[in-house]
Amino acid sequence: MKILIVNGYGKCVKGFRSSEHYKQIIKEVLTGKKEMIDTELEFFFADRDSIDDFLYEIDSSFVRVECGKMFDSIDLIFFEGDANLRPWSPNAYKYLILLRMCMRSNKILFASSFAMQGLVFLIASNVECVQTYSTLVILSYKWTQWWIIGRSLQNKEISQ
Repeated sequence: MKILIVNGYGKCVKGFRSSEHYKQIIKEVLTGKKEMIDTELEFFFADRDSIDDFLYEIDSSFVRVECGKMFDSIDLIFFEGDANLRPWSPNAYKYLILLRMCMRSNKILFASSFAMQGLVFLIASNVECVQTYSTLVILSYKWTQWWIIGRSLQNKEISQ
């Protein structure tokens, strides 16, 4: 059984510790519950820099067929990341491609924190990576009234 553990944390010390702790828990649980003697567990680890080896999508720049075959060989995916990373962030682009591949191929995926937020984002946006911009909200006080002026994610004006 081939298992992919994806580290969606940043490169800070806290992210490294969280990632290592997560990997350790997954390995302990899966090796402790091994029921079939002949079943070999093979673990793969990926982060933002090494996840390219598992990405294959024709609509993106990840079109290497061997990467698609590598993804197809994976049986189970565990994905955790920084909950402060937003799915529409440019840093999350590769992760969203992986999540979309999991959805399209019906891979078994355990998604927690950021990965779950990414799944919700993909479902809400019809499984497409949409490019968004930060919402601009300005609060001003004028004659005892609050006026909220903003822009939608597609840069369309919102009425007051």
